[in-house]
Amino acid sequence: MTGSGAAPAWIALVRHGITEWNERGLIQGHTDIPLSAAGMAGLRRVRVGAGFLAARWVTSPLRRAVQTAAILNPGVKADIHPALVEAKWGDFEGLRRDQLARQISDLGLKPERGLDFAPPAGESPRQVQRRLRRWFEATAAANPGRAVVAVTHKGVIRSALSIACHWDMTADFGAKTHWSLPHIFRFSGGGELQLARLNCPWDQPPDTPGDNAAPPA
Repeated sequence: MTGSGAAPAWIALVRHGITEWNERGLIQGHTDIPLSAAGMAGLRRVRVGAGFLAARWVTSPLRRAVQTAAILNPGVKADIHPALVEAKWGDFEGLRRDQLARQISDLGLKPERGLDFAPPAGESPRQVQRRLRRWFEATAAANPGRAVVAVTHKGVIRSALSIACHWDMTADFGAKTHWSLPHIFRFSGGGELQLARLNCPWDQPPDTPGDNAAPPA
């Protein structure tokens, strides 16, 4: 990802709240599952700081992301962008994780690791990276100097971490990721995406450096 000129002050990627399928351990992908009652209640307990509230908000088109944005920042109508949709899991959507392992084995697929693993009729992380890079570049061009909060999905955030940290996904990410917290990204002077802060508390200024912004080992 290269480029020049002004960039957003920062871009925060936020995972949606909990759904019933999350609670049951089912793979969602593009399946449009709304937030559960517990998921909505959990989001209402979050105290979102002024730095996040003042940003431009964007969301995946899936209901669980749109609902999350509306609860976290009810004063702003988030824009919807299709590039922020979850990775497509195709034929594996609706399966439990233990069923997924059996399906992978039965189909003779490579283990669920690396940038090029793709379920039948689904997307690989590398394919998600491509659409996400285009979104980052368009966002940088359209929001010079402005902060952006994007409500999206675990697979999308993992793909952003893989870009920023040069993580090939063949091993676990080298830091603990808390999916209920925002993850802050910036652009370098040369236009490269960088991880500025992992697990930023909602009630802290998002532009304050954290202790855990280093790439994985």
